[in-house]
Amino acid sequence: MGGVPLAKRAFLQMIQMSYPLILRIRRIGLWKSVLKQEESKCSKKTRNGRYALSDTVIVQSEHGNDAGTITAVGLIADLNKSDQNEPLFNVLRVASKEDIEKLKDNRDQEKVIVREVKEKVKSAGLDMKVVDAEWQFDRSRLSIYFSAPQRVDFRELVKDLARTYHTRIELRQIPAREEAKRLGGIGPCGLELCCSSFLNEFDQITLDHAKAQQLPPNISKLSGMCGRLKCCLLYEIDNYVTALKNYPPLDSYVQLPEGRARMIKIDIFSDTVTVIAESNGAFLTVTLEELNALRKDGKIESPKELTTH
Repeated sequence: MGGVPLAKRAFLQMIQMSYPLILRIRRIGLWKSVLKQEESKCSKKTRNGRYALSDTVIVQSEHGNDAGTITAVGLIADLNKSDQNEPLFNVLRVASKEDIEKLKDNRDQEKVIVREVKEKVKSAGLDMKVVDAEWQFDRSRLSIYFSAPQRVDFRELVKDLARTYHTRIELRQIPAREEAKRLGGIGPCGLELCCSSFLNEFDQITLDHAKAQQLPPNISKLSGMCGRLKCCLLYEIDNYVTALKNYPPLDSYVQLPEGRARMIKIDIFSDTVTVIAESNGAFLTVTLEELNALRKDGKIESPKELTTH
């Protein structure tokens, strides 16, 4: 590095020492980790001292070793981090062939564990639905995920599971959306559920989001596989809110050559609105350009203006 300027050399040394990664660890969601220089040298699968996207890596967590898949590195990981206070886990190594086999064995055994735990729940008469089971990579902890309509006293069940599997047992009650995320499935759009394919966090969704997009308040059609409002109601909400600012509110009255008409529908994709004439009940289409001209001439009355008269 003799010809490299001092400032650039210092920068290169800094990014080699540590840089952020985002890992998808199935048991605990997304965590940010730091890869240290000495650890990267121990790995045969590093790309010039760096880990690559989709690498399966072994990390040192608070309660032992866990496995995760790298979903973002460097600046992208820094931009995507959700919590400044989230713990920093050290990456120990890229998963070896033996590690991958152990992961596969864990996944296979988890399916058996789900069936066994369901039998134990049924025998104990507990009102809970076992959704998923997950081993920590080193099997120092077994997490059981379940849903239930109310709080469940599962202390005896935990003792029974600890005797059976000889490890630390963690039972987690999860909400409906988390249940759908873990079970997976195909949505009404024909694609894999968003929550099980790419969503990491759940935002609050209300009927106001549907109303802003002029969707009928039909709960059965607006609900997803989890029984809650579909996450995709948030995907285009900002576009709708921005576009609707260019239009008068619904139920405004416009004065057309055909007479007075009430605005009943806005189509932001074709830049038109549908109005119904007071005189004969005919449906008419008015473009945004025509609306702007009518607004300039003072020929549009908003619902608020009507209530004040």
